[in-house]
Amino acid sequence: MRRIDEAHEIDLILRIHQSSLRIADNARHYSIRECMNTFESQLLSDESLHFGETRQHALAVADLASTLSTIIGLTAEEVATLRVAGLLHDVGKVRVGRTLLEKSDKLSSDELCEVQNHVHYGFEILSQLEGPAMAKVAQVALSHHERWDGSGYPHGIAGHAIPMFARLVGIADVYDALTTDRVYRPAYSHEYAVEWIQSQAGKLFDPELAALFSKLNFDQDTRILRRNSFH
Repeated sequence: MRRIDEAHEIDLILRIHQSSLRIADNARHYSIRECMNTFESQLLSDESLHFGETRQHALAVADLASTLSTIIGLTAEEVATLRVAGLLHDVGKVRVGRTLLEKSDKLSSDELCEVQNHVHYGFEILSQLEGPAMAKVAQVALSHHERWDGSGYPHGIAGHAIPMFARLVGIADVYDALTTDRVYRPAYSHEYAVEWIQSQAGKLFDPELAALFSKLNFDQDTRILRRNSFH
């Protein structure tokens, strides 16, 4: 199994690297926003970059984080880069492997440590890519489990020391995780997830971003953001 995972990882790195080289090439003629939008399309069309349900999770996180980012006034280029960061925030899980990620029993301390190491693995994979936009994407892979009060991982940084992109992806990541069925529990309701995130404002999450997130306009049956996404 490990040998298969390593082969998958090598193939994945090559595919992402090839796409990122096209970005660097195209950057001479196109804006960063156009380049990152093209990169996103390439990522979504390549099934090898995602494990089944992880693909849907990546899409949801990208949608949620980018919608929240437009509300706080990020530029179109920043939003496009954030979408790619949302799609790739868990890319390090390819090195952890499907067996451990899908385990339904309680994880041992060593297994939990290995799962948490996906942030380091993702950073290592994405740091091989060139350009300032891709550096931000790599930083999100590393820091999206950091928490506002310093209780997160891997480095226990707190508050505004956590990169803005990572704070946005962190909230989106938790919301989608709560409202999605897991092997060890059924999905929580949309209402529960939003209320829980709001209860953790200033603790786990940036209080301003958590307050704005609670105002996003969801279809509560499908958890999909409506076209008019803020109310």
